[in-house]
Amino acid sequence: MIKNGGEETVWFSALCAAFGFMAMRTHPGIGTSMIFIVLLSWALWSIYKMLLERI
Repeated sequence: MIKNGGEETVWFSALCAAFGFMAMRTHPGIGTSMIFIVLLSWALWSIYKMLLERI
C-alpha cells in the first residue's frame, strides 16, 4: 500500500521532467538545462522513494 499519495507524486514529477525536456529541446540554453536537471533529479528521487516504500 502506498502512503501519502506516493504514486501520484511519481507521475507528477515524471510529467514535469517531460515538460522540462521539451522546453530544453525547443529553447536550448543553460537555464533550461539547469531546470531540466532539477526536474529530472526530482523525478528520479521520487521513484527511488516509492521503490523503497514498496520493499
